[in-house]
Amino acid sequence: MGFSVDGEFLADIPLANGSASYTFTGTLIPIQHTVTATYNGDSNYASRSFSVSHTVSPPTYATQTVLTAAPSTILASQTVRLSAVVTSAVSVPAGVVTFLDGSASIGSATIDSAATAHFDTALLAPGVHSLAATFQGFTENGFNGGTSSYVAAIFSPSTSAATTETVNAIATGATLTSSPTTVTAGAVVNFTAQVSSNSGVPYGGVSFYDGTVLLGTLPLNAGGNTTFSTASLVAGSHSITAAFNANGPFAGSISAPVSISVLAAAATARATLVSLAPEMNPPNSSSTLVATVSSPEGSPAGTVTFLDGGTILGTAVTDLSSNAVLRVGTLGSGIHNFTTSFSGGPEFSPSVSPALYNFWPETGPGFTMTLGSRTLRVTPVRSESLQVRIEPLSSFGQQVQLSCAGGLPEGHACLFSPNTLNGKGIS
Repeated sequence: MGFSVDGEFLADIPLANGSASYTFTGTLIPIQHTVTATYNGDSNYASRSFSVSHTVSPPTYATQTVLTAAPSTILASQTVRLSAVVTSAVSVPAGVVTFLDGSASIGSATIDSAATAHFDTALLAPGVHSLAATFQGFTENGFNGGTSSYVAAIFSPSTSAATTETVNAIATGATLTSSPTTVTAGAVVNFTAQVSSNSGVPYGGVSFYDGTVLLGTLPLNAGGNTTFSTASLVAGSHSITAAFNANGPFAGSISAPVSISVLAAAATARATLVSLAPEMNPPNSSSTLVATVSSPEGSPAGTVTFLDGGTILGTAVTDLSSNAVLRVGTLGSGIHNFTTSFSGGPEFSPSVSPALYNFWPETGPGFTMTLGSRTLRVTPVRSESLQVRIEPLSSFGQQVQLSCAGGLPEGHACLFSPNTLNGKGIS
C-alpha cells in the first residue's frame, strides 16, 4: 500500500493479512488535508485508491488582558492614557482592543509588537468612571513573513478587570458687579457676571437670581462674561447673585451676593407710562420697535432703552410726539421677550413697559433644536445619552454652541460631543 498526504508520497507499506498501517511523524499545517492509500494491485486483484479528509485545527490559547489608566485622577478635558496589555502562553501577534466606559465603547486600538494597545481620550465627563478593555480575539493562519514556515493559532477573547478613573470638574469662580447699585424703579440696572477658571475659559449659561427668584439666564461670551439688564425690579432692597451652571468640564459656581437699592420715584416727579409695539417689515429685513411714553401731566422727553430678555438692544430718544423708535435689524427666529425703560428726567419719573412676551418673528435666520427624548434616567453611578439635532432656518449658517444652561441637579454635569455645530448637525 502506498500512502500520501495532499498528493505527496510518504511511504510504501507491505500488506499483512490484507492490511497495512503507517505512522506519520511529520507536521501537518492546520488546514483540511486529503490522506490517500493506494493499492497497486496484483495478479488477482485490481489496483484501487482510498481517500479520507483529515482536518488539523490550530491550537487555541487563552489570553489575559490587563488595563492601566494614567493618570488615575484628572481634571475634566485633560487626557488620560489607557494601556491594555494582552498576554498568553505564546506571544500574541495582533488583534484589536476595545475600551469601555461602563458598558459603552469609547474607542479601540490595535495592539503593537509588545502586545499593548494604547488609547488616549480627553472626553470623559466629570465623575467616577469604571473602565475596562476587551481583547477581541485573533486567529493567525498563514505563512510567516513570506517564508515556508506556516503559522496558525487561535487567541481567545478576554476582558480586563475594571479600573477606576476619577474625573474632577474644573473649578470655576463667579463674580458679580452691578451698575448702578442704587436706581429708581423703572430704570435699567446692569448685572455683569464674570466666570473664570485655571484651565480655559468656561462656557455655558449664567442664571441671575433676586434672592431665590430667577430673573433670567444668559450665555457666557468668549471672554467668560455676560451682562443681564433689567428695568423690572420693584422698589426696595434686593440681593442679586449669579450662578454659573455646571457645564461640560467646568464645575458650577455662585457669586457673592450684590446688594442693590431700588428707590421709588420722587413724590414731585410726574408719573409716566410706556407702551411698546413692534412694526414688522418684509421678510429678512430689519424690524422696528416703537415705544410711546405718556403722562397725564405733559409730554415726557428723554431716553428709552429697549431690552430683549436680559439683553439691551439699544436706546433711542423720544421725538416731539414722545415716541422712541429703534430699528433692531433682522430678528432671528425664536421667542423674544421685549421691554422698554424710560429713563425719566427732572420732571418725569422713570417707568418700564409691560413685557411683550413670546414674540416670534415670522421669518429670519435661526435654527430649530430637536431632542431625541424628553426623559433621561441619570443616577450618581449611571449616565445616559441624549441626541440633539440642529437644523438651520432661512440663511442661518453660524456656529451653535451647545451647553446645559440650567436645571441640572446638584452633583451632576453634562457633556456634548461635539459641543459646537456649524449651523446644523447632531450632537
